[in-house]
Amino acid sequence: MSEQQPMGIEVFGRQPRARRAPVVDGESGGTPRTRGYGLGVLAMVLVVAFAVVHVVAIVVATDGGYVLASQLAVVAIVGTIITLVLGIGTFVLRTGRRWGSIAIVLSIVANPIALRHILDFFGTVTSAS
Repeated sequence: MSEQQPMGIEVFGRQPRARRAPVVDGESGGTPRTRGYGLGVLAMVLVVAFAVVHVVAIVVATDGGYVLASQLAVVAIVGTIITLVLGIGTFVLRTGRRWGSIAIVLSIVANPIALRHILDFFGTVTSAS
């Protein structure tokens, strides 16, 4: 007698993985294209640029140019928020996630407001002991 197959769908067993369809580029005649990592690299380059703006703002403030330093700090704050959003966008769009994750961390650390809170936290931790 032949071996009987179980009836129904195996719910708890291992299921085959569904493969995603390749992204098709309409301009190249329907050939599949891969997603690049450009958005993550863009976020990374911008966060490094805004970190440099933050450093320049500190140097200008130490020389006494408080008005220019505060304007540069505002640019650094807004810029690092933008790069944070771009870094999060890399996870949503699944493009350049490694670069985007580095950009997210650097955006938080390079943001002058967040940096002030981070330094205050570590200042209280070291002074308490």
